[in-house]
Amino acid sequence: LEVLPMDAVNQKIVIDEEFKDFVFPHTALEREQLKNSLLKEGCRDEIILWDGIIIDGHMRYAICTELGISFRVIDKKDMLPTREDVKQWIILNQLARRNLTPEMYKYYVGTLYNEKKLANGGDRSHRQIDDVKTSEVLSKLLNTSSSTIERAGKYVTAIDKIAAECGHEYRNKIIFHDIDLTQDAVIQLSESKNIMEQVQKLETGEMINVTVPKRKQKIKPEKEIDLDSFKPDFVCPKCGFEIFKNDA
Repeated sequence: LEVLPMDAVNQKIVIDEEFKDFVFPHTALEREQLKNSLLKEGCRDEIILWDGIIIDGHMRYAICTELGISFRVIDKKDMLPTREDVKQWIILNQLARRNLTPEMYKYYVGTLYNEKKLANGGDRSHRQIDDVKTSEVLSKLLNTSSSTIERAGKYVTAIDKIAAECGHEYRNKIIFHDIDLTQDAVIQLSESKNIMEQVQKLETGEMINVTVPKRKQKIKPEKEIDLDSFKPDFVCPKCGFEIFKNDA
């Protein structure tokens, strides 16, 4: 562990907006609680870096630099060779948190599936078997069904499509129920001919033509996620598909 002197912080640590965007923002209450904890107890948890870039602890870093509180860092550059590895680590690290809402959990699961599916060849028809395999691998890691993971992937694709047309802030509006829609309704909304028009109607309280079924219960794994188990035991040199232990 390296203790950074305060005058060297800004020279050594970098904020990467893509990595930061994988983590949902803290509420004002959460930030105030964290600030009080840091003032009272100091920074007990390390800031996690990847080649000098923060991948966990953005809010702790911001508060510590604002208040002059010392902190420790761990750099995982040797453990995470590529940006894709970093993205997957960030998602798994967030999935291990206990205070995720059902929508946040589904979004992380779906994003992880979409990221790995893309790495394994995308949506091309001749990679369909690999896509199914990806969901099966993740179902074992996350202790849920492969169909749940695939649906979460569609949910994330729908949210990202809405956000791309209406603005990035609409991702959080959907996740935090500022726009209150079920998973199925979000997917239907993303398939609308004019998404922006439909979203504007929702924000003014008008009805739109989407089905709103009963909400499902929160999906959570029965066991905690072991981040170390995410490393593959073998990578096929031809197709690049990852084989995990117990993946038989």
